[in-house]
Amino acid sequence: MSVFDIMAEAKIRQWELEKKERKASPPKKATLRIDPTASLEKQLYIDIRKLIIQSYLDNSHQEEHQNMAAKLEVQLSARLEKSGYMRLSKLFSDELRTFKAKAFSLRHDTQQLKTLFNSLET
Repeated sequence: MSVFDIMAEAKIRQWELEKKERKASPPKKATLRIDPTASLEKQLYIDIRKLIIQSYLDNSHQEEHQNMAAKLEVQLSARLEKSGYMRLSKLFSDELRTFKAKAFSLRHDTQQLKTLFNSLET
């Protein structure tokens, strides 16, 4: 079970509890997302990882990609912590730190970086 499944399950349980207490809000209208099957947190996580890899594939814009990845990482952490998922935020932070180290170790091997990037798109 992925962390996104755990997070979704926790949100469902919270909604069911609020529904029992008659505090549930009416259903919201559907909003347009890039990928309607993925949560915003999941999309941010994937985008951060892509930017990290792109920073090593495109040396001319390396700093821009790393700055954008850092901004998205802050946004992801803020969203999770605002929802009360402090441990999940820490888990993502640790995972991204490990991923950054892996991408850094592959920085001279563009083929491996491209393979890693392509694996994120599936």
